[in-house]
Order: sequence, then structure tokens, then C-alpha cells
Amino acid sequence: MIHTPAHRPLLDAILAHYGFRPECLSIVPDVAAAGTAAGFPDNEPLRAAKVLVGGPEPVIWLREEFSDDLRDAYIEDTCRTLTGGWCWTIGIKLTEPATFVAHLLLHEIGHFLKYPHDSPESERAAEAWALEQSRNF
Repeated sequence: MIHTPAHRPLLDAILAHYGFRPECLSIVPDVAAAGTAAGFPDNEPLRAAKVLVGGPEPVIWLREEFSDDLRDAYIEDTCRTLTGGWCWTIGIKLTEPATFVAHLLLHEIGHFLKYPHDSPESERAAEAWALEQSRNF
């Protein structure tokens, strides 16, 4: 089980690295519900993270808890997005809880800074960018 709030100091350091305040990030039990409540309907109940763009700073929600099964499903999806299949090198690194939540945050920051959700390639580009940036943390 990954409890995201336990990694808040790391997440705040990542935000600061990119010039964002800690208030940009909310850790919530249900990311889809948070988005819907903010006026951005989302019917994906297991969403891990979400970013809203358009302002000077992002608004980012991260899921509060991840079971091992849910974490593994996200890792598999990340690897499939990047390579079209399972990728052991990436997958093994992402099983570490701090690395996993850092990657989720970096992915959303990537969407905000470089790869808005305006093309099919944006997910792949944000994933690759997040993995590259994770070397800094």
C-alpha cells in the first residue's frame, strides 16, 4: 500500500524545483470526484492524478492511497504507453513508493509545462519527460 501523504516533503520539493507552490497540489481520496467537484467532469474512478492547466500555476490532484494491485496496473499502463509492452527497467524503479508518487506528479507537471492534453502523443511525451526528470530526485 502506498500512502501518498507520507511523501509530501518529496512532492513539495519537486513542486519547488519547477517554481510551484505546495498549494498547487492536493492529495485526495478520489481524483475523479475532485475534478468533477471543481467543474471538470471525470468518470474514471481509479484515476491516479489530474492537472488543470490555463492559469499561471497548475492545479494538481494526486490519489491519496494506492493498493499494490492498483500501483502495478498504473506501472503496466506507463510501460505500455512508452514501449507498447512491459518494460522491466521502468517497472522495477516505479515499484518504489516514493519513485511512484514522484513520477505521477512529474507526469502532471509535464502536461502543464510542455505537453498539454491536445494530442494523442501528449501522454507518451509526458511519461518520457517525467522519467527523464525523475533523475533529479
